[in-house]
Amino acid sequence: MSSSTTHPLVGSYLRDLELLLHGVEAGERAEVLAGVREHLDGTLAPGADDTAVLAALDELGSPQAIADEAYAGRPATPPASPPRPGAMSRAWVPVTVGVLLGLALLVTVLVIGSLGSYATSDGLSSDGTTVVDPEVQFTSPGPGGVVIGLLASWFFWVPATILTLASPLWTNRQKVTLCLLTPLALVALVALPTIGWQSSHTELGINLGAWTSLALVLLGGGVLVWRLCRAAARKTAP
Repeated sequence: MSSSTTHPLVGSYLRDLELLLHGVEAGERAEVLAGVREHLDGTLAPGADDTAVLAALDELGSPQAIADEAYAGRPATPPASPPRPGAMSRAWVPVTVGVLLGLALLVTVLVIGSLGSYATSDGLSSDGTTVVDPEVQFTSPGPGGVVIGLLASWFFWVPATILTLASPLWTNRQKVTLCLLTPLALVALVALPTIGWQSSHTELGINLGAWTSLALVLLGGGVLVWRLCRAAARKTAP
C-alpha cells in the first residue's frame, strides 16, 4: 500500500508549503516539511481517499498558516541600503568641470588675442597727393595658433576631459560636446577673423570676425558649459 504522502493532494500541499518557506534556512525548512509529512502519515491510513486527505489537510491548516508560524519570531530583514554612489557621481564633479572649462576658454581667448594682429597704413596715390583706402596688414595665428592654444589650456582642458569621460552624469553626446568645446573655440577664434580679412581686406572685416568669435566662445561656450554642468549637478548624490 502506498504512503499517504504520495497522494496528489498531499504532494500539491507540500509543494506550496515549500515555496512559501523559501526565505527560511534550508535546515529549518526541511524540518518543517518533515514534520508535516510525519503528521499526515500518522493521521491518514495508507490508500486514504480524497475526502479523508482533504479533511486531514484542513485540520493541519493552510500552507500559508504553517509558513507564517515558521517565520514568526524571526528577526525582520533590514531593507538593503542603496549602493553608495561612485566618486564620479558626486556634486564636486560638474562644478570642477565647469570651472576648468571656463578657465580653458579664457586662456584660449588670451593666447589667440596675443598671437593675432593687424596694422593699417595710410595709402597715397601714385602721384603722392591723393589719399586712398588705407592698407591693412593682418597676421593670423593660423594652425600654429590652435596648437599653441591647446598647449596653453592643457592643464585645464585635459583634467576636465578626463572627469567628463569618467563621470556617468552626462550622456555620450554631452560628453563629446564638452570635450570638443575648447578645440572648437580655438578654431573659431583663429578662423573667423581670418575669414573676415580675406573677404574684405578691411579693418572692419577683421574686427567683425574677432568680435563674433569672442561672442561665440565666451558667451555661447560659457552658457553651454553652465547649462550642461547645471543639468549634471541635479543628478549628483550629496
